[in-house]
Amino acid sequence: MAKITLTKKRGEFLTSLKGLFSVLHIKGKTFSLAVTHNILVLKEALAGYLFDNPSEDYKVLLMEFKSIVDSGAEDTEAQVQAIKDNNPEIMAAREEQIQQLKQDLEVELTIEFEAISQDVLTEEITAEKLLSIQEFILEE
Repeated sequence: MAKITLTKKRGEFLTSLKGLFSVLHIKGKTFSLAVTHNILVLKEALAGYLFDNPSEDYKVLLMEFKSIVDSGAEDTEAQVQAIKDNNPEIMAAREEQIQQLKQDLEVELTIEFEAISQDVLTEEITAEKLLSIQEFILEE
């Protein structure tokens, strides 16, 4: 099978992964093999960036925030702000984590994928789905 090499920012590859997931239901052995291979390549390249993993301390604060919001209290914002004000280290660490993640998502990667030949595309594929995986389709 032909290869295709893409160079994009790590965050842009997350969108590519979403596009590949959107065509998982489409039938065809060769098509499915290429899609599966490309998903696995992306999952490996993006390991650590697919899910947000806040610290345990921040997760505890999130539970407190949720409890306050769910209570329907009139002073919800004030209560949440008070918790934030009483936990500046945890809030600063979370902000630092978010900023680091944003920087990491801007890093450019070059990844080799299995190209998807137009010949293996079935009649059931829609223009919407084609657009979501266009970068993986081999120009013929």
